[in-house]
Amino acid sequence: MNAFKKPAFVIIGTLLCLALLSCSGGGGGGGGGSSSGGGGQPPATVISGHVVDGFVAGATVKAYRVNADGTKGAQIGTPVTTDQLGNYSLNLGTYTGPVYLTSQGGTYIDAATGNTINLTNSPLILSAIVPNASGNVTAEINPLTTMAANVALTLTSQGNEVATAATGANGSISNYFGLSSNILFTALLDLTKANCMSGASQQSANESAILAGISQLAKDTGVSPPDLIQALVQDVTHDGLFDGLDSGATISLVSSMTGTTPLSAIEGPPPALTGLANAITTFMTSTSNVCGATVDSGVIAA
Repeated sequence: MNAFKKPAFVIIGTLLCLALLSCSGGGGGGGGGSSSGGGGQPPATVISGHVVDGFVAGATVKAYRVNADGTKGAQIGTPVTTDQLGNYSLNLGTYTGPVYLTSQGGTYIDAATGNTINLTNSPLILSAIVPNASGNVTAEINPLTTMAANVALTLTSQGNEVATAATGANGSISNYFGLSSNILFTALLDLTKANCMSGASQQSANESAILAGISQLAKDTGVSPPDLIQALVQDVTHDGLFDGLDSGATISLVSSMTGTTPLSAIEGPPPALTGLANAITTFMTSTSNVCGATVDSGVIAA
């Protein structure tokens, strides 16, 4: 079986493109954002969305500026807690510009096992970067947006403007997994619920299947779902590759089945990620997919 059609060089190509944009003065807007002036009070910037890896209830969502060196800057607005369906809404006042969102803690139901996952003591921080927030903005926070946010911070640390870096990274992660919609705006589905496709787009099903596949891969290999997500994020952060390495060092996970295991043996060799692709197929053809959703061949090629 073939895996994702989008190879790793898509992300690397974005790194090169963004570097060229940076050198030529491309992109726009400052890394820290600014408040608008003029007559009258400007409208508030409100960012709303869901925290999903399974819909995460009771998570703390915060917003930050991004420093020019790619580090987390000053906090913006007041933190909020997600409701039982993972919903959040952050009022950032008159701030406009790039926003780094983080979600920490909370609980969710794992799609493949039905177990409750508690993130309270987990090092996993889900995140997303909004390139240029102004007015009412939608921003989903999930493992894929977390991968993109971390790639964007790496690009920013290399001298790229944060809004350009975030736009490129969000697009590159979408492309890598064969998604044609923007991961920042795509609402996800609970595939373990009947009729979840009612009123939903196929792109929502495609992206949701990837997250369910990560859950299935964790189950099949005996690793913790949050640990697997953290490892996948760590894998892609610094070089844009899913190669099981972090700056040349092997990433390993503790498995209840095989003991300490290299991530590359779990996710499958790059760029195909056959382990993950097979896990997606396993979940989508299992009874856990109560919704009965299907996946486009552009995401998984049979």
